[in-house]
Amino acid sequence: MADDVFILQTSGVPLFAKCYGGDYCKLHPDHALQTGFLAAMYSFAEESFGQDELKSVIFNDIRLDFKIDKEKEIIMVFANPLGTEMVEDRLNQAMIIFLEKYGSKVGDIVKEDTFQEFEGDLLNLNIVRSQAMGNISPRKKKESLWKRLKSRFKR
Repeated sequence: MADDVFILQTSGVPLFAKCYGGDYCKLHPDHALQTGFLAAMYSFAEESFGQDELKSVIFNDIRLDFKIDKEKEIIMVFANPLGTEMVEDRLNQAMIIFLEKYGSKVGDIVKEDTFQEFEGDLLNLNIVRSQAMGNISPRKKKESLWKRLKSRFKR
């Protein structure tokens, strides 16, 4: 089961990010910053190492599992406690459903509840164990990560 689910554009623009019980997510609720970091990891792997796909990143107590759709420029990430089995098949299923339902809306300006139904799909696929404990609102316009950080820490 995934503790946290992130869906973002490869540019770092968050589309869907929700906490489903992960301690990390509860302690660090700034999903916009997290999605920027996830996009940066993907870009770094692609540009620096010539890797066209990022599968997993392992930290001390958490593993991030990635699924990338290069055509639609979408990254889906499940944050899992360390020790959880690889969830590649569930990532694939979730990406297929997300793209079938929302693929045409990606890139458009979206309302806060545009991807709300996807939470039910995650529950049905047995990817998450309950309703979300927290979420983000999609950005109304695209901004670079650096611009967001600059405005956040501007004095």
